[in-house]
Amino acid sequence: MVARVLLFASLGLLVATAGSAQATQSAGCVRPSDRATNVTFQAAGGARLKGAVLGRGSTGVVLAHTTGADRCQWLPFARDLAKQGYRALVFDMRGYGASTGITNSDPHLDVIAATAELRRRGAKKIVLAGASMGGTGVVVAAPVIRPAVRGVVELSAPTSFSGANALAAAKKLKVPGLFIAGRDDGDFPAATRSLYRAAATKDKKLHIAPSSWHGVDLVFLPSVRKLVLDFVGRVG
Repeated sequence: MVARVLLFASLGLLVATAGSAQATQSAGCVRPSDRATNVTFQAAGGARLKGAVLGRGSTGVVLAHTTGADRCQWLPFARDLAKQGYRALVFDMRGYGASTGITNSDPHLDVIAATAELRRRGAKKIVLAGASMGGTGVVVAAPVIRPAVRGVVELSAPTSFSGANALAAAKKLKVPGLFIAGRDDGDFPAATRSLYRAAATKDKKLHIAPSSWHGVDLVFLPSVRKLVLDFVGRVG
């Protein structure tokens, strides 16, 4: 019995240490030169989310990451946005990095909370951008956020993820939308085409890049990066 207790205690220590290391890594990717503001905010369901805001513009961009990632994934693009006069929020979605909550659940609730946080920080107009899990989250969140966001960028999103049904939400999407996927990225281009076709907005664009890259990686393609920046500039 004593040996079993010691074993469980050791396993608990390992899990706690791993979680602490993940949180430290997530926060540590933000450099002093980013002049970022660290933020903590609450999402529905009790998740406590942590992130960082870069830039000081009146247009804010929420950046929602893929599964298995954290705020660091979108950080290089957030720096680009900040340099161009936007206010960008990178954050750890629930269960990832330094954020609490159940991993891979209800990504739209995190996007809704992140939008409210950006508005509290001074953003007057909001654009949502999400990749894979985060892409599903932004499509589901957009129709219910009030005041309405200015636009949605979806990269490599599945049509549904956990409790978030992006295909149903797209039918209620009235704001401009940019739908992007890599041509050779498994089932994701088909899912993105489905979301594009379902989107109720008339102001929408579909781009299937000649690539197998997935999610946030796509913005490192010059053509995709330009598409996204041009979209943010137009709607924001």
